[in-house]
Amino acid sequence: MMGKTMLIVLSLTAISFFPGCEKKGTMEKAGEQIDKGIDKIQEKTEEAAEDVRESVTE
Repeated sequence: MMGKTMLIVLSLTAISFFPGCEKKGTMEKAGEQIDKGIDKIQEKTEEAAEDVRESVTE
């Protein structure tokens, strides 16, 4: 009996997470924008560092 109840609870819990995966919320979208911004900053910083390295070695 306990195993069957546990299986039902776990199944309902798993099913409740699926609808959340379909639609992105405002916070998730904002987080993605922040991630993109950080990636751009890292890329520009690496490019600037490479430019400095090249100018120093010349």
